[in-house]
Amino acid sequence: MNKPKQKKPIFLPIGALTFVNILGLTIFMPVLPFIVQGYGAPTWVYGLLLASYPAAMFFGSPILGEMSDRVGRKPVLIISQIGTLISWIILGAAYFIGEIDGIHPAWPIGVLLFARIMDGLTGGNISVVNAYLTDITSHKDLTEIFGKVGVITGFAVVVGPALGSYSSSTSIGYLGMAIVAIIISAVTLVLMWKYLQESLTNPSRAVRTESRLQQINIVSRIAQLKVKSGGKLMLLINAGFSMVIAGYTSIIALFLIDQFKLNQTQVGNFLVIAGGMLIFNQYVIVPRLANRIGDIRTFLAGMVLLGIGLVLITLTNTIWLAVVMYYILNLGISLVLPTGKSLVSRAVEPEQQGEMQGVDESLRSATRAVMPVIVGALYGIYAYRTFHMLAFLSFIVVAVYVIIGTDRIKPLNRFRAEPDHIEI
Repeated sequence: MNKPKQKKPIFLPIGALTFVNILGLTIFMPVLPFIVQGYGAPTWVYGLLLASYPAAMFFGSPILGEMSDRVGRKPVLIISQIGTLISWIILGAAYFIGEIDGIHPAWPIGVLLFARIMDGLTGGNISVVNAYLTDITSHKDLTEIFGKVGVITGFAVVVGPALGSYSSSTSIGYLGMAIVAIIISAVTLVLMWKYLQESLTNPSRAVRTESRLQQINIVSRIAQLKVKSGGKLMLLINAGFSMVIAGYTSIIALFLIDQFKLNQTQVGNFLVIAGGMLIFNQYVIVPRLANRIGDIRTFLAGMVLLGIGLVLITLTNTIWLAVVMYYILNLGISLVLPTGKSLVSRAVEPEQQGEMQGVDESLRSATRAVMPVIVGALYGIYAYRTFHMLAFLSFIVVAVYVIIGTDRIKPLNRFRAEPDHIEI
């Protein structure tokens, strides 16, 4: 009797999980400023709530990834998605707590913070998602499968702000956003439960050799990396860009509200336009330019345009003119995202690619956790001038490369760039 053929794992549940993870960040962007204002909290609270999600991801990602090696991918992904669903239910409960007469605003804000931390810890399953995709995909098809993930990420970047702004613009406020997120998370959980197949055939083969502290010690992980000449410097330069972009994303919604008096729906519309620009630039402009002038020059041009754009958007009170000027900023981000990732990836041999990408992702998570708190506090003091500080930081990154990195990083260059993970 022939052994029945095992079903081929399908992409749908992993695609849905990827969408939910990105949605956990983007759906909040146009809504959070109004939540904080509604409770009369200072600007730094906004930064704290925004930073709590990536900070929790930073701690959760290596732990969930290691756990999946021991017990299997599906159990960890299912449990983490249940945690995400519960976190949105808790966030919805914060709304009702805030409606209690005489309640101090610290209580609903505290519950919101707890919900965001819980969502970030479970959203750290991105490392398990990447491991799952590697398990079920041949080496020659990895680019294609991660390309699909990139498309879903871009879609979540565009759809998230719109969902957040429209669902929160009703009489029930951000409870509407929580309900939408609960429904999407529940549907994703059902899809995973029904269709997700275990990809790790022998989970017991992996045994944890590092302590939890070692898993999250980013300094030690960078020091132990075996990279080509200029690799670690490029990693740090790329982290400098991550600091700028994390600072920018943490206050752009506040700036739009203060500078142009936009409401929730209008902020969401602006962010949808920004997401559309990013997708167009990354998939149309970036490959052509990088093929012509190379990754390094494209990266540096992007950092310069980013710095210029951060200044230009503060020079007008007219929203349509700001959109035009914003395109320069957006183009800068689009040029740096794939080329920075490409340069970092070429600093190690193929067998060390996972470790290098893990370190790079950890640095990104760390900057997303720290910068919103710092920049949020600065914005409360200096308002739009905070964008000028971020522009200065962008130019510092360029100066570091020109002064000490030109010869060291040059061997990593090539004349072709692949579209990469989309952020906003």
